[in-house]
Amino acid sequence: MLAGGTEASGTRTGRVPAPSAGGPGAVLAVDRYRLGVAAIAAGLGVFLLLRLHTLPPNEDEALVFFVSHSSLGDMLGTVLGERGGAPLHYLLVYVAGLVDPGLTSLRLVSVTFAVATNGSLRTSANGPATPPADFSRSAKLDMST
Repeated sequence: MLAGGTEASGTRTGRVPAPSAGGPGAVLAVDRYRLGVAAIAAGLGVFLLLRLHTLPPNEDEALVFFVSHSSLGDMLGTVLGERGGAPLHYLLVYVAGLVDPGLTSLRLVSVTFAVATNGSLRTSANGPATPPADFSRSAKLDMST
């Protein structure tokens, strides 16, 4: 404010530029980033689905498989009280086991979680405003797990 006046100093409001969203180049970069994340997630999903039956069950899968085949109350008691695991994963495996009690349903739930986690971690860790420059390194890391 100026001394003795009620007007603020500086640029008049009519001449203040409007805030921009970064221009069309920023929108294009974000769209390429999201497309890259979706492509890596889709590639990971295809890779895991193709390998669904190639490996024998590991220790974690065997644990989830046997715990989820008990009653719902026993399963939740084991998961929450003894194991401290991921109750949502166990619950979805329990529901999938009601439809198909085999290893395939367990692995389909696990693939879904892996693909969803991959995409959400990429977008939350880097943010859509700061896309990483190298998707090939990320894809190599995904395929090595």
